[in-house]
Amino acid sequence: MALSATRRARARLRNGTAGIVIVALLAGCSVAPEPMSRSDMRAQLAADRAQLPARDQVIEGRVDLDRALVHAVLHNRDLRLKTFEAALSRREVGTTALGMLPELAAEAGYRERNEYDASTSVVLIDGEPDVLPSEPAYSISSGKETRTTDVTFTWNLLDFGLSYVRAKQFADRHLVEAERERKAIQTIAAEVRAAYWKAVSAERLLPRIDPLIADAEAALADARALEKDRAVAPRAALEDQRRLLDVLRLLQDLKAELAGARVELAELMGLHPAADFTLADVRAPDLTAPRLDAAIETLEVAALENRPEMREAQYQTRIAAREARVALMKLLPGLRLTGGDSYEDNKYLRSQNWSTLGASVNFNLFNIFAISPTARRADAREALAEERRLATAMTVLAQVHLSAVEFAEKKDAYALSEEYLDVAERIVAQADARVETDSAGTQDLIRERLNSLLAEIRRDRAFAEVQNSFGRVLDSAGIDLFPTDYRDLAPEALTAVVSKRFEQIARGDLPLTPPPTQAQQQAAEDAARRAAEQAAAEKTAAEKAAAEEAAAAKVAAEAAAEKAAAEQAAAERAAVEKAAQERAAAEAEAEAEAAAARAAEAEAADADAAERAACTRRVLGFCVERGPQAAPRDADAAQPVAAPAVEQPDPAPAPQGDVGAIVETAREALDAEAPAEDDPGAPVSVIEWLNESE
Repeated sequence: MALSATRRARARLRNGTAGIVIVALLAGCSVAPEPMSRSDMRAQLAADRAQLPARDQVIEGRVDLDRALVHAVLHNRDLRLKTFEAALSRREVGTTALGMLPELAAEAGYRERNEYDASTSVVLIDGEPDVLPSEPAYSISSGKETRTTDVTFTWNLLDFGLSYVRAKQFADRHLVEAERERKAIQTIAAEVRAAYWKAVSAERLLPRIDPLIADAEAALADARALEKDRAVAPRAALEDQRRLLDVLRLLQDLKAELAGARVELAELMGLHPAADFTLADVRAPDLTAPRLDAAIETLEVAALENRPEMREAQYQTRIAAREARVALMKLLPGLRLTGGDSYEDNKYLRSQNWSTLGASVNFNLFNIFAISPTARRADAREALAEERRLATAMTVLAQVHLSAVEFAEKKDAYALSEEYLDVAERIVAQADARVETDSAGTQDLIRERLNSLLAEIRRDRAFAEVQNSFGRVLDSAGIDLFPTDYRDLAPEALTAVVSKRFEQIARGDLPLTPPPTQAQQQAAEDAARRAAEQAAAEKTAAEKAAAEEAAAAKVAAEAAAEKAAAEQAAAERAAVEKAAQERAAAEAEAEAEAAAARAAEAEAADADAAERAACTRRVLGFCVERGPQAAPRDADAAQPVAAPAVEQPDPAPAPQGDVGAIVETAREALDAEAPAEDDPGAPVSVIEWLNESE
C-alpha cells in the first residue's frame, strides 16, 4: 500500500507539472494589448490631483525674488524630474559596482526516473567492441530518485576588471546628470527672474490700463459723434478715430501680454495657476540696476571652470577614454576561478559530499586581429570627445562675451527709458493743466497718458531685461545660487543662502565659487572650532609658559635680591667692621694722642711746678724772684740741663702821678689770678708788689 501511495503521489506530481507548463505556454501565446479602463484612469487622476498643488493654495507673507527662486527650485516639477534622473544614475553606480563581486550560486534539485539507469559494458578488441552477450549483466550507479545540493563559487578576473571600469563610467554618468541638474536649476532661476519682474510690472500697470481703455473708448465715441454731426472735417475725424483705435489696440496687446505673467510665475514656482500670493516689489520696487565689476577675463576663467556644459564635456571625455579601455580589455584572455561544495543522496556513491576547486583560462585567438581596429576606434572616439569639449569651450567663451555686451546695452537702454519716463510724466502734467483750463481736448490728454503708461511699461520692461541679461551673465559664468545639497535644507535656510548670494552680487562681488554644502559648512565649523581650541590651548600653554617664566624670573629675581641683600649685608658688615676697626684705630690713636697729651700736660705741669717751685715771687704772671735750684725728684735720674732763664722784662717805673691808675688796672686784670696762700711761688698781689716797689 505504501508503494502504491508513492506511485500515486508521483503521478500527481507529473500531471501537475505538465499542467503548469501547458498553462504557461497558453498564457504566453494569448497576451494582447489591454487599454486602461475609465475607472482606472479616474483613480489614477484622483491620486495625481492629490499630489498636485491645491487650487485654494495660499502663500503666507510677501513673495520676493529670493523666496520665489527657492519655491521654484524646491517645487518645480521639471526640475524634480532632473533630480530623479540624477538619483537614478546614482543608484545605477551602486548596481554596476556589484558586478565586481564573484558569483556564489546555490542549487538544489530533485530528479526521478521511471526506470533504473541500468547499463552494461563489453570489451574492445582490435578497436571494435565485442559481441554483446545474449543475457548481459547490467549494473546501476544511481537510484530512481536523486536529491542534490550544490554551492558554487565562481570569479572571473576579466569580468571583475570590466565591472570596475564600467562602475567608473556610471559614476561619471552620474556626475553628468548632476551637472545637467545644475543647468536645469540655472535655467529655472533665469526664467523665474524674468517672470517675477514681468509679474511685478503687470500688477503695477494692469490697474491703470483698464481706466485708460475706458477713456480711449469714450474719446472714440466722441470722435464718431463729431464725424456724424460733421462738426469737424471728415478726414480729421477719421484720423482722430484711427489714432484712438491704435491706442486701444496697443492697450489690448499690453493687457494680453501682462495678463498671463502671474500664471507663468506660479507655474515656475510649482504653484497652482490660481494660487493666491502677494509680490513684494509691487508698491515700492527697488529698480536699481545691478553692478558688474568683474573683468571679462575673470568671467572667462570662471565660466570654463564652473559651467555645467564644460564639466559635462570633461566627464564625457573621461567616459570615452574608459570606453576605449573597456574595448581593449574585452580582447584579453579570461581567468576563471571556481570552487564549490556538492551533495547527492546516492547510496551507490562512496562519498556523497565532496568539494571541488578549479581554474581555467579562456581566450579567443581571433581577438589578436581585432586589437588594431579596436585601438583605432578608441582613438577616434577620444578625439571626438576632445573636439566636442573644445567646441563647448568656444561656445561658452562666446556666451560670456555676448552676455556682457548685452548687459551693457540693456543697462544703457534702461537709463534712457528712465529719462524718457520722466519727460512723459512732465508732459502729462502739462496736458492735465491745459485740460483744466479748457485750452485743449481730452484726446490729447488720453494720448499723453497712454504715452506715459507706455513709457512706464518700457521702463519696467527695460529693468526686467536688465535683470534677465544680468542673470544670463551669471549663467554664462556658471555662478550657482544654490548649494548642491539644497534638497536637504529647510526653505528658510535656503532663502537665507540665496539672500546672502544676492547681497554679495549687489556689492559687485560675483561669487565665483559655489555655496558650501552642509557637510562643507560642518567641516569648516569643525575646523574653525579645532583651530580655536588649538589657539586657546596654545594661548593657555603660552600663558602657562609665560607664568612659569615669570615665576622662574621672580624666583631668580628673589634669589638675586637675596644675593644682593646678602652681598649688601656682607658689605655693610665689612663696612661696620672696617668702621669699627677705623674707630678702634682712631680711638687707639686718640687714646695715644690723649696719653701723649696727658704726658705732655704732666710734663708741662711738672715743668710748671718746677718753675713755680723755683720762682719765689710773681707779679702779673711773671717771675720776679727765683730761689735756689731745686733738687731733682729722682736721685738716680740724670741731672737735667738747666733751662736758660727767661729774661722777663722789668716793668718800667711808672710815674708817680699814675700810680693809682696802674693799681686800679692791675686789680681789675688780675683779680681772678689770686694765688693760693700756701703756694710759695705764687705771685704777690699788686698792692704788695707796689708797696714793695715803693
